[in-house]
Amino acid sequence: MVGTSGFKNGRKVTYYTCSWRLTTHDCDQAYMRDECVEEAILEDVQSIFKDDALVSQVCEEVNKLLAAEGPEIERQLAAIDDQIAKAQQRRNQYFEAFEAKTLSPRLAGNAWPRSTPRWPR
Repeated sequence: MVGTSGFKNGRKVTYYTCSWRLTTHDCDQAYMRDECVEEAILEDVQSIFKDDALVSQVCEEVNKLLAAEGPEIERQLAAIDDQIAKAQQRRNQYFEAFEAKTLSPRLAGNAWPRSTPRWPR
């Protein structure tokens, strides 16, 4: 089912329809008004959250997945921290060279402008 809309008597009408009906015309399922579908979904979700045993089971499974992914996440965070530290070090080198008036094309590498900028006075 996909949400879609159209206009009827100048008013926007939203509804759901089978994606096959829209793309391949291989489905004859009727269009469904958005209110009906959304109310049914909300009722189902609310009934799921009223089931304490099911909610506990879902929480346990999520915690297991998170624990299994923990080492990989920590590795990625460490790599990102390393990249940030290197970028900060390069930035500080640029600032120091600029303040000491020793910034050269060799130090700046590709970041050095091809022409001298003209600063407004």
